Amino acid sequence: MCSKEDIPADMIEEYFSDNTLETVTLDGIAVGGEDFSSHSFISSSFNSCSFTSCDFSSASIIDCNFSDCDFSGSVFSSSLMRNVTFSNCQLRGCMFSSSVFRNVSFTDCYLVYSCMNDCSMQKVSFSKCNLSESDFSSVRHKGLAIMDSNMERASLSATMLKDINLAGSTLASVFMSESFRELRGAQLDVSQAMDIVRLFGVKVK
Repeated sequence: MCSKEDIPADMIEEYFSDNTLETVTLDGIAVGGEDFSSHSFISSSFNSCSFTSCDFSSASIIDCNFSDCDFSGSVFSSSLMRNVTFSNCQLRGCMFSSSVFRNVSFTDCYLVYSCMNDCSMQKVSFSKCNLSESDFSSVRHKGLAIMDSNMERASLSATMLKDINLAGSTLASVFMSESFRELRGAQLDVSQAMDIVRLFGVKVK
């Protein structure tokens, strides 16, 4: 196990072999603004680590667990995530555009202002997450669940809500296309239906 004292922030690249970090557990390291683009993170665990404003674009993150980590302002565009868990992580303003997610879970995570447009998601779950003002436009999905989460003022344009498990989530003031075609086939509870009705300017008493 490696601790913050074991890996100075300015030496973390030395722990990659051919841009690959594999089968390690990292606790409490803090780096900012580092370039991890096209790197691979495999079969590793990260606890209470900080990777703020880092570049993970085109990275491969496979069989990894992140707990109590801070990725605020980081870029994951065009990355691959497979068999990954995020628990109680800060992901404010993170850019995930055009990434591929396979069997990924987010639990108790803060994703305000995050951008997930044009992502491909299979067996992805968000549970008890804050996704307000996030961008979920043009997401292709299968087995997507967004449960007990806040999606207030999120953009869902061109993302079909049919077959998404939205149990217990807030949809107040979400953004959709003018035709509201995203709603076709969606299954909403009463509270969510009221949120959607208000988008049409209807006042509910």
